[in-house]
Amino acid sequence: MNRTNILAAFLAVCVLTATVGAADAQSILTRQGLSDEQVWQSVETLVSMGRGVEPGLCPAMADTTRPPAARMAAAAAMMRLGDQRGGVLGLEQVAMDPAAPMARRLECAQLLGKWGGEYAAARLGIMMNASAAPEQLRVELAYSLWKLSSRPQAYEVLENIRQYGKSGLARAEATLALAQTDRFHSLRSEIKTLAETPGPIGERAQNILLINNRFSEEVRRDDFAVMLT
Repeated sequence: MNRTNILAAFLAVCVLTATVGAADAQSILTRQGLSDEQVWQSVETLVSMGRGVEPGLCPAMADTTRPPAARMAAAAAMMRLGDQRGGVLGLEQVAMDPAAPMARRLECAQLLGKWGGEYAAARLGIMMNASAAPEQLRVELAYSLWKLSSRPQAYEVLENIRQYGKSGLARAEATLALAQTDRFHSLRSEIKTLAETPGPIGERAQNILLINNRFSEEVRRDDFAVMLT
């Protein structure tokens, strides 16, 4: 589904009825230069207003002249209010928009894995294989798909980028993502190497090692306790 068809799908699922709630939603989403904190404050405010804001969310998601942060907030609120199809399409539009900041595109991919359902999984399966999508984004899309459904295709995309990705950052991201599935033990040495890297990648690798070490210690204690009973 290309971006033109996504916009058409928005219009097909939206009922553009003028209501007070819709006007309030439009007012919230016209703010320029939303910070990260303001984005999520906007989402919580919109959700607290209930489904009456939905007619205002639909055109906000479809309006590509709005800042990506505002479009993402509208889509996230739509998902939280129970409209999976509309919310997924809104997040997809921002995630696949080459003009949007990469940070926002990655956030949209993460939200699909956090709040999505079957429809999100179906769309993620298509999005992660888009040839025009940057490798770093494809990693996040594939990891979100794994979180929703553990589909083998998600592993395949992550493993392919881990081994053959053109971007060193994407290869590292794919390794970290796979380590958070069921591949940690086979990737332990690579994670240890990444943990020595300065910056966010190294910090995330350190956290993964710490979490798995704690889990292993808890398992050992539980096994020892069973032996004593």
